[in-house]
Amino acid sequence: ITTTMRDQAIAECQFLRALAYFRLTCLFGDVPYYDESWNLSETFSDMGLEPSSAADVRTKCINDLTSAINVLPDSWPAANYGRATKTAAYAIRGKIKLYGGDNAGAISDFEWVVNNGLSGTTKVALDPSYRSLFRVFNGGRSPEMIFSIQNSNVDGMATTTLMGNKASLRQIPTDR
Repeated sequence: ITTTMRDQAIAECQFLRALAYFRLTCLFGDVPYYDESWNLSETFSDMGLEPSSAADVRTKCINDLTSAINVLPDSWPAANYGRATKTAAYAIRGKIKLYGGDNAGAISDFEWVVNNGLSGTTKVALDPSYRSLFRVFNGGRSPEMIFSIQNSNVDGMATTTLMGNKASLRQIPTDR
């Protein structure tokens, strides 16, 4: 693989790690934080790490996202919707800052999303049709989407396209 592909893969992993750990702190507060400094062959049987404070985990998430922002693309072609973008990293970083009490930092990140963010290849904006936000897009893309999981029923049941929409959110725990 090329250096660019490698760097993008690392940035996408940093984005996903930050997103996952942020979600964990929302659900549980302080959590153990495992990163690439752990050598599993040496520490597998002793991974009982004490929880890190939610504030420390948020700082690590912000560092991951800041690093990812420098590498992630502005957008992906339609075949790659659902992959992390610079806009998604700014949006998640802003939310983490907001939850951590850094209101000025959150405003800065959210303003970047509003002024520069892309949803696919379209500028991020309010969807002109409120009704369309609650329907399956059939390959289309709402300008409100910043980071969305792409589900398909091509190889599965007809209901798989609905996984991850507002109707299925009641099936998972919500933020504290």
